[in-house]
Amino acid sequence: MLTSPEKPCVEYLLTLNGKKTEELLCATAVKDSSQNINIRIVTKHANHAAILRFPSYYTISKTDKLVSLQSAEDIRIIDEHSLATAFNRRGYTFFVGSARRPYEPYINARIEELIVMSVRITRICDKDRTEKLESRIDMALTCGNFSLRTNVVSLAAEYDRDSDELIVVFQTTEKNENVACKYNMDLVDDALNQIWNNCQNISYKSSFKAS
Repeated sequence: MLTSPEKPCVEYLLTLNGKKTEELLCATAVKDSSQNINIRIVTKHANHAAILRFPSYYTISKTDKLVSLQSAEDIRIIDEHSLATAFNRRGYTFFVGSARRPYEPYINARIEELIVMSVRITRICDKDRTEKLESRIDMALTCGNFSLRTNVVSLAAEYDRDSDELIVVFQTTEKNENVACKYNMDLVDDALNQIWNNCQNISYKSSFKAS
């Protein structure tokens, strides 16, 4: 066992709304450019997920237990969460994983309800100071011949800092096809920025279709 007398072990309390989370299925963590620790957690039955942000150990009073000051919970209609990777890049923290959720274009167009298992990349700003991490953006990733309505999960993912590329391994839920795709992170960032800008330009009234 490796220990460091100069830096005692720090316990991160994984709580939501002041309550201890149930047994976890998986988690992934990454330090951001502001020295915060960002942890994405998935609960035991994969029906609940959240991002917790903890302040730097050295910016608060010396204690062996840290509580998250910011958090972003996934809405309850999303389930079957899994995690593939987490990384930090140019002032943003990213998470890659998959989950089962309603197909948004159909919901927005009020066509029908379609539940799809999809791979997503999530981005939050390192300088976000809001309690609910309101800079969070989620975007679906597709690969090869898969459409956004194909049920797929992320088996693995890795960010290569040298090439600034993200590699994601997809598998159909029927487990009859596996594909790996590589994404240029500048293009991913451009797409996420476009989503953010579009959201800022939509008024409350225009987000509803006239009945």
